[in-house]
Amino acid sequence: MLLNILIYESNQEKGVNYESYDSWRATWNHYDFWRSSWAGYSIWNRYGRRWKCLTGANVVVEGTSSGAAATLSGAYSIDLPNGTYTVTASVVGHNKSSATVKIQNSNESANFTLSSSSVALGGVDVLANRVDNTDAIAYDDYTKADIDFRLGGRGLPKALSTLPSVFVENGGGWDDENVYVRGFDDRYTAYLINGVPMNDMENGNLYFSNWTVLADVASVVQVQRGAGAVNLAVPSLGGTVNFISAAPTTEAGVQIKQEVGEYDFSKTAITVNSGLIMDDKMTVVMAASRRTADRFFATGTYTDAWSYYFNTSYSIDDNNRIEMVALGSPQLHGHNFWNNRISNYSHDLARDMGVAEEDLRTEYGVDWNPRADELDTPYHGKRAIASWVPFDGWNWREADPHSSTMINERNNYFHKPIVQVNSYNQVRDDMLLSSALYYSGGEGGGSGSAGSLKWKSDGSGRDYDATILRNSTENWVDGYGYQSAGVLRGSRNNQYTYGIMSKLDWDLNESTKLTFGLDVRTAEVEHYRQVYDLLGGDVYYNSSNENWTTDQEKYRTLGDKIQYDNTNTIDWQGGYTQVSYNDGMELLHLVCLVLLALAILYKTTSN
Repeated sequence: MLLNILIYESNQEKGVNYESYDSWRATWNHYDFWRSSWAGYSIWNRYGRRWKCLTGANVVVEGTSSGAAATLSGAYSIDLPNGTYTVTASVVGHNKSSATVKIQNSNESANFTLSSSSVALGGVDVLANRVDNTDAIAYDDYTKADIDFRLGGRGLPKALSTLPSVFVENGGGWDDENVYVRGFDDRYTAYLINGVPMNDMENGNLYFSNWTVLADVASVVQVQRGAGAVNLAVPSLGGTVNFISAAPTTEAGVQIKQEVGEYDFSKTAITVNSGLIMDDKMTVVMAASRRTADRFFATGTYTDAWSYYFNTSYSIDDNNRIEMVALGSPQLHGHNFWNNRISNYSHDLARDMGVAEEDLRTEYGVDWNPRADELDTPYHGKRAIASWVPFDGWNWREADPHSSTMINERNNYFHKPIVQVNSYNQVRDDMLLSSALYYSGGEGGGSGSAGSLKWKSDGSGRDYDATILRNSTENWVDGYGYQSAGVLRGSRNNQYTYGIMSKLDWDLNESTKLTFGLDVRTAEVEHYRQVYDLLGGDVYYNSSNENWTTDQEKYRTLGDKIQYDNTNTIDWQGGYTQVSYNDGMELLHLVCLVLLALAILYKTTSN
């Protein structure tokens, strides 16, 4: 005989209309029962409590080896002989449900409704203040499927460019795009990862090249336009962009992804899920990727980016859960110079944009980069980049250049990891406490020039062959070696932020929710410049620091500080209280009636 099973999830979404599986319904007491074509029931209550199918839920017949997984429709059938059985349905993030079924020469049904545990299901969604269509906030959700479909091998900001009120401006290299929400740049738009604010605490800036990992592990990107639901003191005139990372799955598995493209583009990504372990109390997901390419579009705009992601969750009991999330993207990439003339790229484009004939410059083509140069003689000098070793005091290490046959003055090298420890505690049925202790580091910088570098005779760009030859053969200084007249300098930006966020959600009744919270952060940011590449010489003379009184101090070598050195400390404390009221469709009906009455009144008075 067949035991037919149908499994649903319950989620409260007040004031929302949901479509039935077919066209008729019967009303009984306070509930609506809508019968589907596959002999199951789905239930909505009068407050809009939605029930949806739980695909992949585990169904076990206790005491036997029989079991199944729910299909896309939430249904499954199990063949069993006559008898009385206890059947249990379960899925991560929900409370288990069991039923006793007696089979005797007939097919029987056992339909389960698994109530969601707010502790287990909330996760980073709770901390991220994610909204839905019951909130009076303009927003758009980008799912993982949307991201994969629209992104391809591009940077994550490109996927956002199709959203309303979002404009993405091309940058000079990989992930250098500028994103504008309602016309506001990142200084006036809040960016969060799992609810943790990521805008620079000094100036509000954000650099997407630090977050290439999000293209691999973001499960949802929510853009809230204008005033949003984020209970933090963050700049959000434009809106709030919330990146929510992927949660572990219930089933163990491995996914490997390989992408290839022009300019030797290659990206390899691997994701490993543990599934449910430790008596179904713990899950782990790990991901890593590497992306390389010789250029973005212009000469010298290479990329070499690694990404990693770790998420583990442990349910202490039905009401308490802890979670740890760590992610980061150590990367190096080259820029095109930002201040170039459009006519140097294309005369036709310049004319179309209104540039007069007499103002046209020499045309070099769309791949022109005046700060990058292909070398005639291979160069094997060393560079000083961030060490990226935890707790080493923001040190530096020697590294080979990306290419021995090309030098780009403008390079970015940075690693900004995030580590979160989250706690979700169901204090009582109507009260949830969510807290996050987090660390956000940052170590790296960007390169440019210092001193005098040679230019090509036609003025098309840097002449690094001539610069290296001059630095390595002219101006010998006894006791120090060849003095470089011009070098590449690195502008270092090293930082750490420690913070705690905590909020208490209290459902006063079916329509009203009260939220209390606090946000405390402290950050230290170190700024200085150092010798990034000596370009063939042994030392570089710099007297910018008035405390340097001897030649020994003024002759700087690879990795030494030059020009400036300062450290800032930023402390931030905030608290908030929020009341949310939602009376469902009744409130919407009232608004419609008021608008209709105003329209009738206007028509009457105008006549």
